[in-house]
Amino acid sequence: VRQQLLHMLVDQFGYPAGLIAVEVQIMVGDAKRRCDAVVYDRRMQPLMLIECKAETVRLTQRTLDQAATYNRRLQVPYLMLHNGPTSIVAHVETDKIDYLQRIPTWNDLSH
Repeated sequence: VRQQLLHMLVDQFGYPAGLIAVEVQIMVGDAKRRCDAVVYDRRMQPLMLIECKAETVRLTQRTLDQAATYNRRLQVPYLMLHNGPTSIVAHVETDKIDYLQRIPTWNDLSH
């Protein structure tokens, strides 16, 4: 699921492959965790956190909570949850989450 998504982001949405890191380790409290992928901007600042699940796993509030917990460390403006058939993308501001209608292109994100 993750590899398919990353290929799609590069091939169809124009994301530079060199700005996508896979299995990024972060510390959440005293625990080491891994984000499935992080997209960086051209200044190498984290831009989007991606959390993938198996196709059989529903994307739920719990999945969003997991990504939000990771995001407390990374402070990215975009979160993406993906399980194959479904992608949920949110723009995150201080106390506000706006869900996007579609996966943004690289040009959408980098402006």
